[in-house]
Parts: sequence; C-alpha cells; structure tokens
Amino acid sequence: METYLLQDLVRVREFREDRAGKAVIRARSLVDAARLDLGKKEKELSAYQKWRVEEEDRLLQSILLKKVKLGEITDLRLDIAALRERELEHIDAVKRAEGDLDKALEELERTRLAHIRATQELEKLIEHREAWKDEMRLEGERIEDLEMEEFSPVAVANFID
Repeated sequence: METYLLQDLVRVREFREDRAGKAVIRARSLVDAARLDLGKKEKELSAYQKWRVEEEDRLLQSILLKKVKLGEITDLRLDIAALRERELEHIDAVKRAEGDLDKALEELERTRLAHIRATQELEKLIEHREAWKDEMRLEGERIEDLEMEEFSPVAVANFID
C-alpha cells in the first residue's frame, strides 16, 4: 500500500496538539495556584483587619484613664496610622492576587482555544487520511476486479477463439 503523502504533516499536527494540551494543563495549574494565593491573601487581610481593630482598642485603652503627655498621644496616633497603613498593604496584596488570577484565567482561555484549534486541525487531517485510505482501498478493489475479469473463463474463451 502507498504511504500517505501528508504523514509528516500529521506528525507535526500531533506534536502541536500535544504541546497545546500540555500548555492547557500548565495554565490550569497556574490558575489553581493563583486561586490559592488569593485565598491566602484574603485570609491574611481578614485576620489583620480583626487584629488591627483589637490592637487600636488596646492602644486607646492603655492611655484612656491615665495622664499622658502630648507626645504620647502623637506617638499613639502614629502607631494607629502605621497599623492602618499596613492594612492598606494587605488590601494591595489582595488586589495584586486578584489581578494575577485574572491573568491566569485569560492565559487558560487562550491556551484552551489554541488547543481546540490544534485538535481541529489534526482531526481534519486525520479525516483526510481516512478518506485517502478508503480511496486507496477502493482503487485496490477496482484493480483486483479488473484483474479478475481479465482472467475469467469467459475472457479466456474469447481469447482462444
């Protein structure tokens, strides 16, 4: 039987489809990692917000009923401002993690579409190869039928006459 002329192209498309499938797996892994990171950052923010409120109350209670100097009040205000600044850092970390997740989801969608395209291209070529094989099989059967007709007893009798 003849060799399929586009077999090398089939191998290339199989390679591309395989590579695209692996890219989807990697992208899914990155999405999972980004989701975990976002969850971690959100938990850290929530825990910090709870702790910050309690810490501010503790700091305020520590000076509430005693005589303090103006400098101590200024220090307390700076401490509270630093606590709130740290909370903003946690909020920024959550926003960055959300952005990372969005990017990972976009990459997953891009790789998923690339995999679909690669799979479709491979399937078209495989369908073509199957049609080609069917044509080769039919051609082989046609040739066999012609050969059988050439050697049939009727043909031999006509030849002898």
